[in-house]
Amino acid sequence: MESFGRNFLTQAELQKIIPSSNNRELIKYSKLLRKSIDEKENWQFEYNIYLEYLSARILSRQKSETIKHFLTFPPDYSIINPTWANTLQLILALSNDATLIDWILEEHPDYAMKISPEKINEQKRNEIFILIFNEYKSRKIPIDRDKFKLKELAKFGESPATIDFLLTTIESCEYVHSISDGIKLLSYMSLPRKYCSRTQDILIKLASTSNEDYLQNTALIALSDLKFNDKTTINYILLQLRNSQNSRVRAGLYYLVHNSAYLNENIEIFLDGINYTKHQASIGYGVSFNEKNIRSAEESWYLKIGLEKANSLESLNKICKYFSENLHDLDDPYFDKCLEYFSKNSIIVYQKRPEIFDSIIDFLIALTRHYNDNTAPILEFFEKAQTKLAAIKTILPKISEKWMVIEHIALLADDEKAFDYIIDQYLTKNIDDRSIWIFQAALKQKNPDAYHRFSSLINLKTDNKFL
Repeated sequence: MESFGRNFLTQAELQKIIPSSNNRELIKYSKLLRKSIDEKENWQFEYNIYLEYLSARILSRQKSETIKHFLTFPPDYSIINPTWANTLQLILALSNDATLIDWILEEHPDYAMKISPEKINEQKRNEIFILIFNEYKSRKIPIDRDKFKLKELAKFGESPATIDFLLTTIESCEYVHSISDGIKLLSYMSLPRKYCSRTQDILIKLASTSNEDYLQNTALIALSDLKFNDKTTINYILLQLRNSQNSRVRAGLYYLVHNSAYLNENIEIFLDGINYTKHQASIGYGVSFNEKNIRSAEESWYLKIGLEKANSLESLNKICKYFSENLHDLDDPYFDKCLEYFSKNSIIVYQKRPEIFDSIIDFLIALTRHYNDNTAPILEFFEKAQTKLAAIKTILPKISEKWMVIEHIALLADDEKAFDYIIDQYLTKNIDDRSIWIFQAALKQKNPDAYHRFSSLINLKTDNKFL
């Protein structure tokens, strides 16, 4: 099938390969082959990987010249047929033929990544790695991601010699793409201790002083991926860059900080950043590209992750305060979802630091005044923390216009203790008729059973005033 350049067999071809009718009958129950449903009655493998693997098993036992004739285009048999790429990868994994491996290394180094590193000596791997890198460097273009996955290339060439080569290139090269590729390759490598300090210094310098925002972003992400995100480094980077308005730089900052142990103490960098992401310009007719106005999706994404990961009393209080004073920012779908994580993290913090309750109360009041519909995550906090009645008793005295919050109070009230408190507030004239009607309507929609219980109680004490 592979040699015919198609992925099926005709019924006649199958009979030639498997003459026994009994064996062909067994195939019907196999998961390897399936019969087409059209009138041609062709047979093909359920998944192409079966075809490729079995082909590789057969070819891996052949001489290298035979393999070349299958894999390459005639007449010179030097260019590999792309349709055989997956099969070649499997052959290289199965074969120990030194002649075949040497041919790949000499003529097709872009396929060398498919060979297990232990089959190639370190010096040869270093040569191929440097050859590939320098090829793209000489052309001043990025390494082709379709031909080389950077992680694969990095693991293939990882050695002290290639690490030193990359560090020297990053320090001396003028081409942005080559420097960036060098940084990314390093970030996929396991660095020996003797290279760590040099690498960290180079990345910090690039992140804080480069004139290319793309390189700054790449260096910041690499600092995090290589675990160079200690407190001293974080503090230095923030000192240099926290006021940057550049989208790529801020994205890198957020990535570095939210992957460190110092997110909570630096939550302000994320809160300050909301101001940039909420004024995004779009590129259209009559709009010129301006890096200060066009924001990247990466920036908003890493900012959101940072807010969602905040989990200390201090950082959650700051988030509460910010959104209470900037409620319109919650209209942005990027940050609207943050409330769910905020609520879950606050519930955990409440177990040891119950004082967060007061901040959540103030936040809920602010949300209701803004007529924000997304109060469900905050109301869930009071349910999970088992403080619904305490919340009702805290909120109502703080609000003069009770009707503004009574609908949300109804979502917290579902037992007789809460009903008795609401009724007592009404009887002592702290709640007016309008608020009771709103309370009942909300309760009826949310919990009909609770509505009937409350209605019975309130009407019993008010001579059926709210029927």
